[in-house]
Amino acid sequence: MAALDEIDCQLVEMLQELSEHSTRSDAAFARAVAAMPAVVRADVVAGADDVLLHLAVRDADELHRALLELKRAGAGRVRTMLRLQAVKPPGPLPVRPLR
Repeated sequence: MAALDEIDCQLVEMLQELSEHSTRSDAAFARAVAAMPAVVRADVVAGADDVLLHLAVRDADELHRALLELKRAGAGRVRTMLRLQAVKPPGPLPVRPLR
């Protein structure tokens, strides 16, 4: 599998509010997201939204297809964020290592 810096792609973050909340619908959404190659990470989050997704897409068409697939899987409101420029690059975590 290629690393993200080895291919021409755009990293996209999406905050999703699910259209329904039940054990069955949550599990179905998780299965659909797990099967989507464009989704490189997905996390349940606290707050107004339910899920934070990280996608790697090549172009606007691939992003559009992913959005449609997420809607079919049960996504309600979707907020998409495109990373334009780093303000502060990633660095080491300011924590002490475990002993």
